[in-house]
Amino acid sequence: MTPSSGLKLLDLITAIDNAPLDFATNYAPYYRLFLSPDPRPHGFILPATVSLMPWPASFTIDHDNRTVTLSEPPSGSTLTEHANSAFQEAVDKAIGDDLFPILHKEHSEYFRIVGAREFVQVERFAAPLFGIATRGAHLTGYVRGDDGNIKIWVAKRSRHLFSYPGLLDSTVAGGIKASDTPLACIKAESTEEACLPPDLVSSSVEPAGAITLANINQKSKLFHSDIIYVF
Repeated sequence: MTPSSGLKLLDLITAIDNAPLDFATNYAPYYRLFLSPDPRPHGFILPATVSLMPWPASFTIDHDNRTVTLSEPPSGSTLTEHANSAFQEAVDKAIGDDLFPILHKEHSEYFRIVGAREFVQVERFAAPLFGIATRGAHLTGYVRGDDGNIKIWVAKRSRHLFSYPGLLDSTVAGGIKASDTPLACIKAESTEEACLPPDLVSSSVEPAGAITLANINQKSKLFHSDIIYVF
């Protein structure tokens, strides 16, 4: 983005937030992901993913209604235990058989399935395959000079990263692990990515809101929604 382009940050967000506004009801050809007995969908899955994913027996596929439904937890089990085990079984098999390039043939940290009635988690690399909502946190660091002007600390991503290698980034940013809060994520990433002292971050960081978006990847057609907490 250049000063002459006329684009604002909101314009860039709008470009990424490209899923139709009526996607929740007009979601073809995607399959909706359900966690019984919850009637709300928690993800939207491509037909090709539905066909290739090694679903455990606890999942039911309904091609007529385009749904993938995890069965209710068996007696004596919780949704957390039942769902986490079922998703992990599918992901383990998919990684072992190298079924999806997005998994990179390796395991990854866990992301939470936002809105599930209990704590349910899925490996980060697999999250787009299930079309679930994910959480991220971004911090913009700045200093104000004696002249009153603000200077923003702009980071540059490593060229060895899977996503957006070598591009400019927020001062600090990261995906929020399943059991973390947005602030905990920022504190950890500030130390890891920017070598900022924890005491400095704790005393200076200020929440600035959240950005929500729903994206359909133009190349892969994978759907995902995102909640980005900004500081």
